[in-house]
Amino acid sequence: MKLTINFLNKLFCAQLTVSDEISRRLITRLEYIKIKPKNILCLGDISNSNFKKIKRLFPEAKLFQQTVENETNYDLVICHNYFLYYEFIDTAKQVFSHLKPNGLFLFTSLGPDSFKELSRTESLQKKLLDMHDVGDILLQTGFKNPVMDMDMLYVNISSEKKLKLIVQDFKMEQFIHVEPTATLTIEALYGHAFAPEIKTLSELNEKQEAVISFESLKQSLKR
Repeated sequence: MKLTINFLNKLFCAQLTVSDEISRRLITRLEYIKIKPKNILCLGDISNSNFKKIKRLFPEAKLFQQTVENETNYDLVICHNYFLYYEFIDTAKQVFSHLKPNGLFLFTSLGPDSFKELSRTESLQKKLLDMHDVGDILLQTGFKNPVMDMDMLYVNISSEKKLKLIVQDFKMEQFIHVEPTATLTIEALYGHAFAPEIKTLSELNEKQEAVISFESLKQSLKR
């Protein structure tokens, strides 16, 4: 998909950003996934408008923002624009440990072609994982049925000001040197995966015993 200058102008006039649009597309996926979450955790840069959309989709759910509560398990964890400062594999493990059985992990990340027209630091390039690598990490962590898809966005840049706004939007200032370019590539990755019905946390504790919650056991006995 190609974002045109006109489309970008509409985003900026509406006080929206390219990152907001990617977040909106992510949350739209919840309309097609049959879940009824009670506890939802939102991590990263989810705008007020997209946060309100989550509330509309799940009016009875309790929403948490930015902080993982150690005593809380979640039915749904949503991450957007989060993995520049936190390693994906570490976040996946933390989310997995706090998801209820059959809980959903929904997220965006940026692929390796993102911002390729600009000078990127080596540390940034290491964080821009290929979608297949992301899927492998999810499986290795213990998630089931990971699904990944991608939008390759080619943003026409009409001024240095707009370029700087996009870089700031994705919090890339310390990773990128802004220089003139007519087009900017953003490889937006969307992913989701479920926690298994019974966790066996690659899934063993220090004594090499399977860790199974009482709630997981009750659900399995009902089948």
